[in-house]
Amino acid sequence: MDIGVLCFCGRKYHPHLISISGYSYFASSYWRQQKPYLVPLNKILILPCMDAGYLIEFLNKKVDEYNQPFFIERDPISIPHSFTKKQDIEIAGFFAAIFSWGNRTTIIQKTKELMQRMNMSPYEFCLSHRSDELKKLKGFKHRTFNEDDLYYFIEFFHHHYQTSDTLETAICDMVLRENIRRGDTEKKLYVMYDQMYWHLTYGDIKHYDPVNLRPAMRECTIYIDAISKVFASTGVRVGWSMGPSIVMAKMKAILTHIGAWAPMAEQKAVAKFLPQRDALKNYLSHFKKEIEQRLRGIYDGFMRLKNEGLTVDAIAPEAAIYLTIKIDLTGKRTVDGKLLQNQTDVTAYLLNEASLAVVPFYAFGASRNSPWYRLSVGTCKKEEINEMIDKLGEALKKLK
Repeated sequence: MDIGVLCFCGRKYHPHLISISGYSYFASSYWRQQKPYLVPLNKILILPCMDAGYLIEFLNKKVDEYNQPFFIERDPISIPHSFTKKQDIEIAGFFAAIFSWGNRTTIIQKTKELMQRMNMSPYEFCLSHRSDELKKLKGFKHRTFNEDDLYYFIEFFHHHYQTSDTLETAICDMVLRENIRRGDTEKKLYVMYDQMYWHLTYGDIKHYDPVNLRPAMRECTIYIDAISKVFASTGVRVGWSMGPSIVMAKMKAILTHIGAWAPMAEQKAVAKFLPQRDALKNYLSHFKKEIEQRLRGIYDGFMRLKNEGLTVDAIAPEAAIYLTIKIDLTGKRTVDGKLLQNQTDVTAYLLNEASLAVVPFYAFGASRNSPWYRLSVGTCKKEEINEMIDKLGEALKKLK
């Protein structure tokens, strides 16, 4: 199959890979498709139930309250935790997620009931059940989810696990099966894959994409990439897409009507640079090394502060140019007696006393009380890391 390549520039674009969050599955069962069916995102019905701002605040508070290990036994997540086999965990977790709307007690009871109907071996049941054993599922119901919906999922798992030992490739497999069902007379279902950071992985972390997982996805995957991140060129706004030529032609036609373009010189320079494989390899090798040194240097500094008993933490760097850090200072007082009442106060204190500018996670939708931050190394100098950590430690030690 011919592959077309298209450059696009202009305003920031946020394509997303279709998520296996359960919404597609729920929509397909709600519409009573004849078999498991991946529903296009623009056909999923979203019903507003309350003010969005209030809902976000409410849910963030619940995350802070319940996202703790002790809550597992009282949460639907306890169901997959009760299994040890990978496939049992996947199936149990899948149904627990599908059922997770409403009262938690009911959700747990109904998920347990379903597992019991599957003889507490969901993988074995889905893979090897006889037709008469499906009678065990008759009459199952949870709110709008009923036995018909359940049969569709069991059928999908039955076929999927015959050729795969995990649900990790489920999206690809569903797309491929759906395109076979559509044949040559209907438009294909495509996956749009944003891989802006795919070069920036560290240690043993490996990047995967749909074609890695399923080579047949080459004919129905649209890749989106750009120089913004891996080439440290956020302001340049030159990007490209790769995919089936028929889709590339349509995208090209649409973009002829868009007036916001990056300067022609930038477009031509990028187009000339990308095919220079040796130069590209040398650049990426150096760039990744420099970024990783900065990320790990700051991470090690945070671990040192943590070992000193200060209320900080960090997640070891795996990819991209950001470090996830935790600075929990709410409730402490400054030397002049000022109380850090909330995370906004903490953020201001870090800027004023430690000269550290970090982005609180509530900027990305987390609770406003979350002590987690995103720290970028985009402008960080290696020789200043130790000084930065020391200054942060001094600022934290001043608090009471």
